[in-house]
Amino acid sequence: MRVRLALVGPMGCGKSTVGSALAAHIGADFVDLDAWIERRAGESVANIFRTQGENAFRRMEADALAALTDSIHGHALVCATGGGIVTSAECRRQLADHWQVVYLAASVPTLAARLRAEYRQRPLLEPHGDCLEARIRELYEARRPWYEEVSDVCVRVDGRDVAEIVEDIVRWMKTHNGNLE
Repeated sequence: MRVRLALVGPMGCGKSTVGSALAAHIGADFVDLDAWIERRAGESVANIFRTQGENAFRRMEADALAALTDSIHGHALVCATGGGIVTSAECRRQLADHWQVVYLAASVPTLAARLRAEYRQRPLLEPHGDCLEARIRELYEARRPWYEEVSDVCVRVDGRDVAEIVEDIVRWMKTHNGNLE
């Protein structure tokens, strides 16, 4: 089976959680791209943003996605991307050309509820704690057209558990990849 699946969507939509569960369900490898970047850089995404800036992080993200894409040879892989990966034209091109892309969509209130306790660890949210929902809406609305542009399918996550979301993705994969068993 040669499945190469990337999950995109706003921070807080569940890409890492769903991606890990999906990979286990279909017997694929799982990579959290932000965690991979952190291991390669030797520092957290938040620290990269603070010390080197967003542009440097986006370059690292594009390089990591390219390296990951090049490293896949015949095995199944699920990749949880960062919420801002779609801001890079290079990353959008890589995703569109080499990956099947699932967009995990959520409402702004759902995202705000999920992120409220951890916004200080999110560089693009941290200075906006008092107006968190407005900042999430701003980022999401700016990125939504790109999520839609690169995705092959959109799966809503509001009010659903991980198992339901994984089953929706597996159903879609079976119609596009044949039998996954």
